[in-house]
Amino acid sequence: MDIDKNYKKLIAEEFRQIVKLIDNESENERKAFFFSGTGAVTQRISYIDFDPELICITVALNSTYNIISDLIEANRTLEERIIEIPDDFFGKLTDLIKDLAKAIEEDKNVYELLQKIIVLGYSITPDGYYRYKLGAFKI
Repeated sequence: MDIDKNYKKLIAEEFRQIVKLIDNESENERKAFFFSGTGAVTQRISYIDFDPELICITVALNSTYNIISDLIEANRTLEERIIEIPDDFFGKLTDLIKDLAKAIEEDKNVYELLQKIIVLGYSITPDGYYRYKLGAFKI
């Protein structure tokens, strides 16, 4: 990614702070709220130092946040919950965020990490949950 190294460091530090907030929270709604900060920080940096890879990171993180947020809102309004956020979902997500922070800092390829983040989010969509339960993929 071709952005200033100080911005890479800032993103990585912010991601690590977000992970701590998520890990210290017990409610999924608050975990999701804190996770939204990952896409927010990358988007803010993209306004200052545009890079296509940074945009891909932002879109992947924001899309995953939207999936989580949509499920939380749906479960709040439905009488019967069909899809629940698995207990280990946010643990897996924070592990990926930590790995993404390190990859950004070290200027490594982030594609595989973004793919894993997106698939993790996909696993709690109606289609993704169905395919996950059929064993089409693992998270």
